[in-house]
Amino acid sequence: MIDIENNTKKEVRIKIKGVHKNINSDIPSISSSFKNVDCQESIENIVETECKGLYQKIGRQIYIKYVEEIETQVVSNNLLKIDNNIDEIKIEIIKKGIVNSKMTFIEKVKTESIYNTPYGKINMVIDTKSINIKTKQNMIFISIEYDLSMEKEHMSMSKIDIIIEPL
Repeated sequence: MIDIENNTKKEVRIKIKGVHKNINSDIPSISSSFKNVDCQESIENIVETECKGLYQKIGRQIYIKYVEEIETQVVSNNLLKIDNNIDEIKIEIIKKGIVNSKMTFIEKVKTESIYNTPYGKINMVIDTKSINIKTKQNMIFISIEYDLSMEKEHMSMSKIDIIIEPL
């Protein structure tokens, strides 16, 4: 983990890459910041972002607050919460802005969430397949693989890679 004392804050850089492989290519992307890549029978949507954040460790939990600029210049305030319990790892990504959501990832567990947009609410189910967390030279590497369903319809096989490093 990043070398700081408990309950102190440190500036970090957070890099996030999300890949969503839509099973049904007729379904549009969730975010306008995705770039579409044609696949054989599906569309692969990729989103990448890099921003500065504030890292804080409290006990076994790590909190990273960061601000993300979306293509339309709207700012989203985000919180990445890593709860590294002995029995299970739980990761939450909370976004507040023009779109509000709380995505919860627990390995081999389905979690429900609501994706609030200016156009209405969308019910989501996240079926987390795997979570891997590695630390190396004061950096944290997180990889999450999951299936995403919206309104009870399977939408995509997805993967998020997160790198957190001190500034």
